[in-house]
Amino acid sequence: MGGWRHHLKRVVRNANLTFEHLYTILTMIEACLNSRPITILSDHLSDPTPLTPGHFLIGEPLTAIPEPDITHIKINRLSQWQRTHQIVQHFWRRWSSEYLSLLQQRHKWTSIDDNSLQPGQLVIIKDVNLPHLKWSTIIIIIMNLHPGADGR
Repeated sequence: MGGWRHHLKRVVRNANLTFEHLYTILTMIEACLNSRPITILSDHLSDPTPLTPGHFLIGEPLTAIPEPDITHIKINRLSQWQRTHQIVQHFWRRWSSEYLSLLQQRHKWTSIDDNSLQPGQLVIIKDVNLPHLKWSTIIIIIMNLHPGADGR
């Protein structure tokens, strides 16, 4: 989880931020980091509610009202508050894609692996159109596997 500092430096760069705006950005980034799913809470496959670090902090998942995507708007057109949200949105895009890449195992598929997908396994699928803090809508539990022509 130490990679968040790298992404923070890249999205903030040399932005002229007040203490309050930087504190707000760090608080929003903390919510992003603590909203990532760890596992599911229930044993029932029909209820894939994820357990997150936020559950340990406040006893429930962290949620936020979805903000419109303003990552494509030029900086000089934004208010300071919008700029704060833009920085967090840029951070979310960078960090979430790297986090999901770290969860993937990188090996060649030349042999059958014991860690291959199994029914009942929890899988996270990235949806770039979802706002930050919205992991729970992209968690999937594998119900059936349909092997290909090679038997995998």
